[in-house]
Amino acid sequence: MSDFARQIAFGSQNHGLGNISIRGGDGANGVINGIFMNSPTTGLVMTDKGEFFTVNSAGTYQSEYVSTYSGNNTLGYRIMAAADMNNLVATGYVQVAGTATPIIIRKRNGVYSESINFNLISNLQTQVKDIQMPDANTYYITDASNKLYKYIPGGTVLENQRASTIYFPTAMEGYAAYNGVIYHTTDGADNWQPVHTMPAGDNITSIRGKGGLVYVLGENASGGFILKYKP
Repeated sequence: MSDFARQIAFGSQNHGLGNISIRGGDGANGVINGIFMNSPTTGLVMTDKGEFFTVNSAGTYQSEYVSTYSGNNTLGYRIMAAADMNNLVATGYVQVAGTATPIIIRKRNGVYSESINFNLISNLQTQVKDIQMPDANTYYITDASNKLYKYIPGGTVLENQRASTIYFPTAMEGYAAYNGVIYHTTDGADNWQPVHTMPAGDNITSIRGKGGLVYVLGENASGGFILKYKP
């Protein structure tokens, strides 16, 4: 589609938050790896130590949950998605008996829980690359093998579409990128249609959306780029 062709160049190759930290309840700084803004003035942040803070525009923050593995120096929470202030999911890794093990924190209806043996991650063979939570009952996850999983209250489904990054504005509609092609679904990831093929050498690193627009971020030999798409 032609709307995907509008490119905006930018110079920075750093798409993460790795240089921003916050002081936790134990007095040590944690690197912020997840941010969710419920409004322009309130939100949540997550650190690599699995500590979650409410934040506001006054610059104050308050810890509301700390990982039960926070004393383990191998712990690393990497990515978070939230449907709202009371429902979120975050994933990472921790060393258990010498083995790097996936770990997950859920906040459901305002109550936090944490597990390394939760069915959402039991099928994951490698680390989580991307996660989306379009509503309180639905999560989509991609792993380092580019497998796409859908979690609903009835269990976990391995979808037939491969994906390196995903964006789901609703539980039914979503976008996925894989091998330079952008795909679109309108039936909850059961069926996908290609909507755009990237030029050779363009690597998609993330798909996100805001205000009815879809943004594709990536990089190539010339630097970084953003594609803007209006469905």
